[in-house]
Amino acid sequence: DVPCPELVRTYNQDMGSVDEHVHLRVHRHSIQKTLRHGSYYKNLFFGIVDMALVNGYIINKIVMKEQGKPVPTHADYLARHHVELLAQQKSDFEGNMQAQNLLSAPASGLPHVLTKTTETYKNKLRQYLCKVCSAYSDKQHRSFETPYYCQECSRTFGGRVALCNKVRREDSGNVDTYHQTWHMTWKNRTIIPPDIRKKIRLRKRKLEEVEEKVEVE
Repeated sequence: DVPCPELVRTYNQDMGSVDEHVHLRVHRHSIQKTLRHGSYYKNLFFGIVDMALVNGYIINKIVMKEQGKPVPTHADYLARHHVELLAQQKSDFEGNMQAQNLLSAPASGLPHVLTKTTETYKNKLRQYLCKVCSAYSDKQHRSFETPYYCQECSRTFGGRVALCNKVRREDSGNVDTYHQTWHMTWKNRTIIPPDIRKKIRLRKRKLEEVEEKVEVE
């Protein structure tokens, strides 16, 4: 057994409902209170989960008010998460299962920022199809060409990863650019939705050639 630090014991004994956050976490729909364990670190873990849920609810409430939309109750907010979790299927986790096969080389610590190409074609900057635009394109939505690409992803995947800075307007309420979708939502291509993963193609080149080309540019 791991001994409980005195600080944790004192907090659990003396901390009351001093603010809205603690009131929501401890006295309403608390996982920590529902799943009692003898180990302090398990209780601490469930307390952290409660904090994350409360923080999410508070942020959601602020955003909904700013957008002039109805604000759900704390119970409704949690119920929505329960429904979404219960609706998960095996296919929703396929992206993570294949993540270890997506990297041809360890990714370095360089930041993922967009770089503008210096290559030209007929006296104009060369344009490339945005990888995220191409994945979402269909008869109603065309893909965009862009001179921007991510050096770090191009180096990692052995092919140019072109990404544009346009916002995907087709998704209601979305404010992320395609560049942010690739790096933040898709975690640098590791958790692409299964239904569009096959639409993303990279022209494979030797990693040494890509690194040399990136350094020159």
